[in-house]
Amino acid sequence: KSNSITKVTATGSALVPYQYDQSFIVGRGLACPWSLVSRGTAHYGLFYDGVQRFTGSQFTSIGRGRVDRGILDSINQNALAMAKGIFNFNSNEYWLGIPAGANTSCSEVWVYYEPTDAWSYFTFGSNFGHFFEYSGSGSVTIDSLTGAIDDLTGSFDAAYFNTFASSILIGMLAGGIAE
Repeated sequence: KSNSITKVTATGSALVPYQYDQSFIVGRGLACPWSLVSRGTAHYGLFYDGVQRFTGSQFTSIGRGRVDRGILDSINQNALAMAKGIFNFNSNEYWLGIPAGANTSCSEVWVYYEPTDAWSYFTFGSNFGHFFEYSGSGSVTIDSLTGAIDDLTGSFDAAYFNTFASSILIGMLAGGIAE
């Protein structure tokens, strides 16, 4: 079942809660678990064969060769779990932060702009640390956040899946936050 997608069905039984059906897509496993994000019924992620959009019934390559090669050739294979994807709902963009070269946390950001089917690419001189969304509201401002970024990461990561973010933040390794 390596590098494949397996259908899992809830059985309702406490003894055997799930039934793992046969792999129905072989060779296209999700390379980076935190790269997977959803926008309605569309899901975006970095799979072993490149960046894909999955609608529940069909995969569409959005990396289309050149971007896929750029990402897969530069990502640190020993730090795949550190790659992170987010979807910026305000601008219809899928952001993918990856650890490149020998870096062990995000050092490159690839941005897919859905309306025009175009990519942008940003590279940083070193690891920039954590990559997460911040849900802006009238009651909490970025300036009011206290503590080091290491203290805040868990709360952002836990909440990030359930929010429509107004800001994309980068947690710098030195403890600051860049917006």
